[in-house]
Amino acid sequence: TLTSLTAARADDPPPAKGPEDLVKKVSEAARNKDFKTVRHYLTEDARDWLAFIEQSLDLHARLEKGLDAKFGKAPKGSTVRPPFTREQLSVFFDLRLKGSKVEGDRAVLQVALADDAKRTLKTYAVPGKGGWKLFMIAMGFASPEPGEEIDLSTDKMRGDLAKEWDNV
Repeated sequence: TLTSLTAARADDPPPAKGPEDLVKKVSEAARNKDFKTVRHYLTEDARDWLAFIEQSLDLHARLEKGLDAKFGKAPKGSTVRPPFTREQLSVFFDLRLKGSKVEGDRAVLQVALADDAKRTLKTYAVPGKGGWKLFMIAMGFASPEPGEEIDLSTDKMRGDLAKEWDNV
């Protein structure tokens, strides 16, 4: 009904007014482990990636539970446990903005994970009807050397990620 749609929108977090405000809101939600709010501030593509990661974690948990039920608890250190838990996903969205620059219809952002300020990632934010949205995927900054930057903001990288998503 129209009333329930209005009520759902009233519960939405406030729109991000700009790229700096966006990173601040996402980081605050991440520190509070509020994934509903983190998702709200992500682009649709980023929400798809996050949903895939969450499904993978759920599948790992179900597999481990099934193996435990069938064979008993595995010896310590020999589980099929994923590298992190759903609760630990928040670390990938607790960001520190190091710089932003508007380029055409989007802002290119340079960010660092709160717990690893030496490694940076370049990504982007786009304005929309519901305020600014961030493209960010749940990943560690896998650059081999501190100071090396991963760039998710280019059309080539977005194309590569889209191909990877199609393969998934």
